[in-house]
Amino acid sequence: MGNKKNVLKLIPSLGIVFILIGFIYILYSMKMLNDTLGEKQQDLTSLKIKIDRNKEELSFVDEELKLKQILLDSILKEINESDNMTLRNKVKGDLQANQTLQNSLKTKRHRRGFEQIVYIQVNDIKTLKYVKNIKLLELLRRKNYKAYGYDMQKGLADNTIRYFHKGDSARAALLKENVQKITKTKFKTRYIKYFEKKVPDKQLEIWFKKNL
Repeated sequence: MGNKKNVLKLIPSLGIVFILIGFIYILYSMKMLNDTLGEKQQDLTSLKIKIDRNKEELSFVDEELKLKQILLDSILKEINESDNMTLRNKVKGDLQANQTLQNSLKTKRHRRGFEQIVYIQVNDIKTLKYVKNIKLLELLRRKNYKAYGYDMQKGLADNTIRYFHKGDSARAALLKENVQKITKTKFKTRYIKYFEKKVPDKQLEIWFKKNL
């Protein structure tokens, strides 16, 4: 009988002990959670600092590219106004080749899942406004071309569809027909030699100058 009374007296004490243990566990868990949240907050702060730095660097690069483009446009203008036709043609060809190589880098990164990639180079602001107005980019995409945005190539476009592998001649001819219907402008296909190893196959280029 005495043992039962002792047991009954212990029950409330044990209950209090369990409650205290549970409370301590909750406090410990909350501390751990706060520590974890603190670490995450520090990580987010560090990440934000890195993002801000990258934004500043990208902004600097963008401004630097703009300045280089202004200088390039100025040099190109002087060359186009010169009487040295050989020099003019050489510089024009070099600039066109450079744009093609830039396009090829995009192709190698993004061509997965697409049979054919098309780049559109426009000659001037008037041509750019025209292609945007007729929605050339969107119409080509509807015909299952992976068409990228418009690249301004001042004074370099000559209404050609360019291809770089002889096996792409039929594709270039079909693209020419499609572009002529959309733009109401006559184009020629042009095979550009010596680029087979530098440019992926099925890469085509539109060099468009609208005679308004």
